[in-house]
Amino acid sequence: MTALAENTIDGVLFGAADASRSDTTPGSGDLLGPPLDWTGDSEAYLALIRDRYRNQAFKQRFLFVARLCDRSQITGPFAAEAREVLDGINRKTLAAGSRSRREQ
Repeated sequence: MTALAENTIDGVLFGAADASRSDTTPGSGDLLGPPLDWTGDSEAYLALIRDRYRNQAFKQRFLFVARLCDRSQITGPFAAEAREVLDGINRKTLAAGSRSRREQ
């Protein structure tokens, strides 16, 4: 298990992952999971996840997970907040895609 622990960025495991399942439990190692020592509330969670989304290391993964959001199982104490963020990413990327198609 040491190899997996070394393959992390800010406590998020990288490598093979099942994007159809996300766990918002602190310490889960999931893209949508806060760090193990997390004590923040819902508002702090949203800020954390939005900061992660802005980080290039995570952005492509967020886009992929957001695309599967409707078919995904999201569990943990911040599941509703995570779904809110993923839905927002989808709305934003769909709107951007619509604009670029109109410009062609």
